[in-house]
Amino acid sequence: MKKISRPLPVIIAGTAIAAALAFLFLFRHHDPVPINIITDHQDIRAKDYQDFMARRGFDHPDPGALFTSGVVTRQTIPYLSHLAGKYRELPEPERTRAFNDAVLGLLGPGDRGDAMLEIARLHIANQREEAKHRLRWFSERDMEKVLVNLREMQDARRARFGSERADILFGTEIKSLEYTLRKHAIITDKKMPGREKEKRLAFLRKSMWGHEAAMIDSWQTTAQRCEEKIALYENDFRGLDEEERLKGVRQIRLGFFPPDEVKRMEAADRRSAIARRRDREYYRRSRPILEDRDITDAEKSELLMKLQNEIYGSPGGAGSR
Repeated sequence: MKKISRPLPVIIAGTAIAAALAFLFLFRHHDPVPINIITDHQDIRAKDYQDFMARRGFDHPDPGALFTSGVVTRQTIPYLSHLAGKYRELPEPERTRAFNDAVLGLLGPGDRGDAMLEIARLHIANQREEAKHRLRWFSERDMEKVLVNLREMQDARRARFGSERADILFGTEIKSLEYTLRKHAIITDKKMPGREKEKRLAFLRKSMWGHEAAMIDSWQTTAQRCEEKIALYENDFRGLDEEERLKGVRQIRLGFFPPDEVKRMEAADRRSAIARRRDREYYRRSRPILEDRDITDAEKSELLMKLQNEIYGSPGGAGSR
């Protein structure tokens, strides 16, 4: 029976986009990445994506029941990450011993226990490799390059674990990140009109989630879905005067909220807009005072207080500096 004998580093779950995109191979090509890096889906459901986005950790009352048919499942990496975190504070070699004992205590000292420890060893080696180039890729901004990086990260895992096993073990992570990246790229595109963005989002959801396309983003709150739709149409609003933009935003909000709530939102928007204008005006007019070397600090304070009173209406108001 092979146990992990070397010191056990903390196994980090891939629950944050930044961490998951930290694999830094030199990519060899920059061709557009076809939709669905995980090509056969591995039965990844909307709930798997939603749990991933909510960063829900491993939580199961009977972990052993998850591995009765084998140890290569979508829950394997979360389980190993949970276990490593549980013993994180132990010194070596106690930490590694406790990890091994927990795995073998759950799965037994036979084939299943050995297979799980082998996956743990491969995962540790994989994390070390992925961490080598982390800083360089954290600064990447081009979406297509990030997708190339994401695909190569999974290709390297396939080479290490075997294609089928890697896609089962890491499929939820890769599919969730791919969808999130592609969706963000559509929403934030600076040229595409809103109607086209909506069509492309619908196509993306259908292509990646099939019959669950309509529910894939159901985890979002009503306010989040409303703000997302406003962002989709931001290019259409660009160049409109304030009143026309307000009409466009109002029409979208009325699709999510009752009229009274929309009126409250608009009132809040107006207050925020007024505050921003006042802040900009204060900043513009206070700079010359602060930079004037011919007046004393006391005179500067007096002039700034007068400026605050003029712009904000009372001493110590929202714009007090």
